Amino acid sequence: MANLGCKSPGTKFCHRSSLMLATCQCRLRAVTSVSLFRFLLTSFLLLQWADCQTQHLTPALNPQCYRSTNITGACIPVNGSSVERMCLGAKIPFTHTSLALAHDSSSLKEVQERLLMWSGLQNVPQCWAIVQPLLCSVYLPNCSDALGVTLPSKQLCERTRKPCQIVHDLNNGWPDFLQCDHPNFVSGCGPEKYDFVSFNTTGKCEAPLIRTVNPDSWYHGVEGCGMPCDNPLFSKDDHKEAHTFVAVFGSICLACTLFTLLTFIIDWKNANRYPALIIFFINACFFLGSVGWMAQFAGDARTEIVCRKDGTARKGEPQLGSDESIWCPVIFTMIYYFLVAGICWYVMLAYAWCLTFTALGGSTAKGRDPGSTPQEVLRSRTAYFHIISWCCPLVLTIVCLAVSEIDGDSLSGICFVGAHNSGVRAMFVLVPVGLVIIVGTFFLIKGVYTLTKIRNDAPAFIPEKTFSKIRATIIRLGIFTVVALGFVFITFAVHIYIFTNEDKWEESIRQHLLCKANMSVSAAGKDPELECAIQDSPSLLAMELHIFAFFGAGIAMSSWSWTRASLSSWERFFRWVFHKPSNKPVKLKRHRMIAQMFEKRKEINQGRMSISYRSSHDDPLGKSSLISYC
Repeated sequence: MANLGCKSPGTKFCHRSSLMLATCQCRLRAVTSVSLFRFLLTSFLLLQWADCQTQHLTPALNPQCYRSTNITGACIPVNGSSVERMCLGAKIPFTHTSLALAHDSSSLKEVQERLLMWSGLQNVPQCWAIVQPLLCSVYLPNCSDALGVTLPSKQLCERTRKPCQIVHDLNNGWPDFLQCDHPNFVSGCGPEKYDFVSFNTTGKCEAPLIRTVNPDSWYHGVEGCGMPCDNPLFSKDDHKEAHTFVAVFGSICLACTLFTLLTFIIDWKNANRYPALIIFFINACFFLGSVGWMAQFAGDARTEIVCRKDGTARKGEPQLGSDESIWCPVIFTMIYYFLVAGICWYVMLAYAWCLTFTALGGSTAKGRDPGSTPQEVLRSRTAYFHIISWCCPLVLTIVCLAVSEIDGDSLSGICFVGAHNSGVRAMFVLVPVGLVIIVGTFFLIKGVYTLTKIRNDAPAFIPEKTFSKIRATIIRLGIFTVVALGFVFITFAVHIYIFTNEDKWEESIRQHLLCKANMSVSAAGKDPELECAIQDSPSLLAMELHIFAFFGAGIAMSSWSWTRASLSSWERFFRWVFHKPSNKPVKLKRHRMIAQMFEKRKEINQGRMSISYRSSHDDPLGKSSLISYC
């Protein structure tokens, strides 16, 4: 070591080595100091944590938290069979217990039988997770000769009340010794030993309920379980039959309304006038509504529409912040908006017919030029027709979405307002439909009365053919009115049937669930298995009639295009498409030429006149001949 300072040629190297060695030693001492500090700090924190846990696990020796064995009797050892050393599937964390707290048991065997009965709460997952420590603390409490029987805390008891609400529906509810105001439950006691026991049995849901963590889907009194997407009141065969029913009549309604729309489009020049144009808007509404109904048949669309991702039925849609698909509110909007719009246009149609027939009768409406035509009278009101028929449904649809009352219906395969809330359904469906039908029927009856009066008071020079057309129109309007009222009657009758029986159906489901839970059996495991079935369920025929009311109304509205004039329009259209000229001569009827000249009297006065030969053909609804006589 003395040679480290030598003056040999390697002196520089020798000094450099000494410097590196000293640096390494300093770094080693620094690292050792840091590691030692970390070790000491970690040890200190672990000791503090262990001390806290020891204090936490050891309840304060509050005399109120224990009951002397002089009162309860001697402690009972739990070193018997493996079953007796268990509580609801968990090993008892002590060696002695007592039967003093559970008043319905006089032996460990009876304790196990009572616990087996309470295991029915396993079908209520949220309840089962919290009630197990309570039941074990009461039926198999810790007991020692020095302290006595450990009493369960009152807070533990109170935590079970809300998630175990279903217990109140069973027999007489909680037994007396499990009431939270019983002297066995004491406030302020330390944690129970069972609070730190890992129970091996987890909650499950008894069919037809399924497990879900969404509180909005929980069935009343059974937290953690929700109703499945498929309504348990109907069997799988019922669902299949209803879906087939929707497919058949939905397709018919789509085809009929589409035919009417195309009939108007191919002859738009003649059809683009009121009141016939209102038929076009009504059929457009029912066509788009039917598209909403039929969307469920596109692959797995029905599941996306009426089911949540967890397999429960969709309720209270739309839910802000939810990761569910938007198809439920979209389908609801398509069906509900265009349904309400269609019935609003029905009122406009009845009102337009009433005005037209009044003009035909020669009466003078307020503010109308006596010389004006029915088309001119209606033209001045078309803006109001559109405002009322499109805006009123929009307001109702927005309100329905805002209050989140859209529910999925597995039987019909759509989402609709108030499917699980009769009050909301009555407010947003029955009230609008009822008001519209009353107003529309009033105008239809008034129009029929006016036409009847026209037929009776018509001048003698009007030909008999016109009388026959007036008569046919009266009959057709009468049939149309009766059919419309029939569909409304079906709607109201089915809803009254649902409203008066839904409580009974709900109770039937509840009793079915209680039966399957089998929580009120007096001797668990000894009684024969109960036969559990839903006793009361809705009539499938009534539900199908309710569905048919929509499609039937659409078919009835499209029937106004089932005329010979429509066939003529299609014939002209196909001749035009295939370039086949028509050999039929155009027959100009005198009354129609007079009607056209009257409509264009202002042009005639200005020296201009143009009469359309094409318009001499009947319009798709065949009403030109009536209107032309005004």
